[in-house]
Amino acid sequence: MTGKETSPGPAACLLTPASSGGIAVIEVRGTGAAALVNQFFRPHRKSDWAADPPGRLYYGHTINGGERIDEVIVRRRPTPAGGEAVEVNCHGGVVAAGEIMRLFEQGGARETSVESYVRETGREVGCDAVRTEALERLPSARTKRAARMLCDQLNGALSQAVARLAEKPTSPAVGRLLGSAEFGTALLEPRCVALMGRPNVGKSTLFNTLVGHHRTIVSATPGTTRDYVDEIIALGGYPVELIDTAGLWRTDGRAEAHAVEAAREVGRRAGIVVLVLDRSRPLRPDEVRAAQELAGRDAIAALNKADLSPKADPAPLPADLPRCTLSASTGEGLKELESKILRLLPQPDRFPPGSPVIFNGRQQHLLERAAGLLEAGRRDSARDTLRDILRPPSES
Repeated sequence: MTGKETSPGPAACLLTPASSGGIAVIEVRGTGAAALVNQFFRPHRKSDWAADPPGRLYYGHTINGGERIDEVIVRRRPTPAGGEAVEVNCHGGVVAAGEIMRLFEQGGARETSVESYVRETGREVGCDAVRTEALERLPSARTKRAARMLCDQLNGALSQAVARLAEKPTSPAVGRLLGSAEFGTALLEPRCVALMGRPNVGKSTLFNTLVGHHRTIVSATPGTTRDYVDEIIALGGYPVELIDTAGLWRTDGRAEAHAVEAAREVGRRAGIVVLVLDRSRPLRPDEVRAAQELAGRDAIAALNKADLSPKADPAPLPADLPRCTLSASTGEGLKELESKILRLLPQPDRFPPGSPVIFNGRQQHLLERAAGLLEAGRRDSARDTLRDILRPPSES
């Protein structure tokens, strides 16, 4: 297909597979796409969203008559060929995504498969390696922010940026694009956040509170968690692998010793460590040493049990170790802890919707190679390396 889209009406495609959870992304494209979605979408704040400039995000609900179906985030954007498309991010699952697809079909959209969607996009602008990689990762997107980022790259944000760079490569421009890699990786590869600390300081209660449902046994008897338990949660739009470890304490039992060593290994490889301390009793020397060993790392001291009388003096803790006071059992201070964790992740404000984002190791490796070639004065080789980002592996 070349030029403007000439399809008889809008088409709806479920880009992510319907499953029992996660995020679903539906795209409606073609003449009348926004008008069709507008029949079933009510933004949270009244606005003529379909007439606003493309690219803005609108939160609201899909409706069927007077009944709310699901909360969604909607964005209108042009297609690569200059046509009209609306991206609808909703909850995953057969029921929610399926009901929204049925609404769009009732409104006159024809359902199209992902394969047809890719072929159509390929006819418009030509498939390249970046768009293919974005499409392959969409089914495993764990948050709406990750799904939106991948849709941006599927629709050409990164491909176009790389193509422009290949024409006029400069070290500052390559460096700016490389700066997006940490953001893209954090959206697709869950950052490990390990809850560490002595037994009975409330790690499992904090884990369960953050996860939102019980996965571990919470007990007043020290040492209940014999090995680590993990769960993927969404935090501020990022997927996070939250790990509840066994208590760090000396023991003569072989099984317990194994669990303690496993906990220490988790702490060593964790991207972020939350050292949980019991605020209702004095700090112990080994806890202070553990805090000091976290110097220079992404770590937070969580002074738990704020609902009890305080007895811990936080003065011995390193001054540069961020800390917060909370109660895992009541939820007090939980938002502060989440905020401090998010400060250790890439700041999304630098990458508004529609930004080109590096989102895998292959792209990052080639971009770093191009940067090195530019520093060495090998401009033509840098151009070829940048073009390799867009070439399928068989053509590279």
